[in-house]
Amino acid sequence: MIKTQTIGIPTNPSTIWDGDRVFEAPGGPMVYPVRNKDISVPNIFGGTVLAKRVEYMEVKASKRLSSSIQVEVSERGLLDCIGLVCGGQVLAVVGRGSSPKRTLVLVEPQALKDPEVFDTLSDLLLREGFERVEVAGHLKLGGEAEFEVVVNGRVVPAEDVFPHEEGFEPPVRAEGCVLKVEPYFADTPEEYLENFYALIRGIDCALSTKGKVYPIVASLCFGSHDKAARNVLRIFAQDVVRVLDDFVGRVLLPTYGRACWEEKLAGLGNYRLAVYGLAYRVPASIYAERETLRVVYKLAKSLLETLLKEGEVSYRTRKGYPLREEYLRFLSEEEVDLLLSFPERYMGGEKFVPVEVESHV
Repeated sequence: MIKTQTIGIPTNPSTIWDGDRVFEAPGGPMVYPVRNKDISVPNIFGGTVLAKRVEYMEVKASKRLSSSIQVEVSERGLLDCIGLVCGGQVLAVVGRGSSPKRTLVLVEPQALKDPEVFDTLSDLLLREGFERVEVAGHLKLGGEAEFEVVVNGRVVPAEDVFPHEEGFEPPVRAEGCVLKVEPYFADTPEEYLENFYALIRGIDCALSTKGKVYPIVASLCFGSHDKAARNVLRIFAQDVVRVLDDFVGRVLLPTYGRACWEEKLAGLGNYRLAVYGLAYRVPASIYAERETLRVVYKLAKSLLETLLKEGEVSYRTRKGYPLREEYLRFLSEEEVDLLLSFPERYMGGEKFVPVEVESHV
């Protein structure tokens, strides 16, 4: 049976994306500049905000949401706050700091999908002096790739070959038993590949993506110079990841190494929020083929930029997989064939990164 999947997020110009004064959606404790010193406040989505006083504004949401922000009022609280509520459920909290006057503390992500909530919060921030900001659609591409190090046909701990340098963290380094490579961020998939292969050029040992001995993974990293775009990636991370899971994650899933399955690192929906935006976990297998690596980055970039620019990605699926025609909206015929046939090709082929070895003659 063919189903239609629609992923939508609000990306219209709003004060919510005011990156200069609205605190970016967090991955860890949120820190506020209050009276010239930084104070950390619990902030995980669905978590707790500590306040001295809260003024509540009522909004009519179209449906009750599954989770709510908790606000604790205490004499020892740190901020005066305004809370946006619907039937007693707190959907957003704006806290008053010293600079700027008010800082967005916390937003229940799904609440912003309700037009009434989005508009009310936008208007509230506009009255507080925030500016309407448009979400730019351009993303920069980065990566974090892990590999097994192979010497004389045997997997060895990476730290034995790449010794740690105290106080220095190069883009190619051993992290315990695996080698980690972090290329510089790039504007295009082709530039990302150039950055990656430039880093590993001249390595005189083999880099394996097999992951039989050590659990190795890779992360597709998406960032932007635009703070509004970074806010959207973080706040709506679960929606972003659903799109990536359907088009990218499901295809690559069989190529995780045995050690990843044993350590329960393989699977869909794995991501983390980062300073630059969002990192999405995939198997390290994609680095075994240069062209497949390029196609994966091209597809992911096209999907997410469409979501940011249009606020929606709609596609048809069969048994959870997008139809071939849906891939053709973002890739050529040859690129679709290459990606969809990759798991079968990978399982029966080489599992080494193509490394150019410099001549020392």
